[in-house]
Amino acid sequence: MSNIWEDLDKAADLEGLKKDVEGAKDGGGDFKEVPKGTYEVELNKLILGQSKKKDPMMTVWFKILAGEFENSLIFYNQVLTVGFQIHLASELLRSFDTSQDVKFDGYAQFSILIDAISTEINNKGLEYELDYGEDKGWNTFTIKEVFES
Repeated sequence: MSNIWEDLDKAADLEGLKKDVEGAKDGGGDFKEVPKGTYEVELNKLILGQSKKKDPMMTVWFKILAGEFENSLIFYNQVLTVGFQIHLASELLRSFDTSQDVKFDGYAQFSILIDAISTEINNKGLEYELDYGEDKGWNTFTIKEVFES
């Protein structure tokens, strides 16, 4: 009797995947770290999940749409255990320019809000000009412009 994992093994290029794994060790391979700068991006992922410590954490994956780093991802992860962290996440959510009223009334409500924002962004095909920077050793994420694709 075959199972799903055996079926995936048969369908996958396992040798190619093994080479990719070897090439990815220590940041090697064809993967370039995205330098700080301004990029045209779309949202590839927007969720309220959990950190390794099981704390609530908002995760955003920005996919670069053009240029040398096209198809590369920029990762935003914000743990949400204190007011300032929730404020930072809320400010980013507001900058996505959706019709949603961004406020925090609890984690369950915030999760539903994040899902609604993600759905609206996907439905409208919104893209962004993202300024990916650094301030006092912390990565910064500023939406400079919103585009409808």
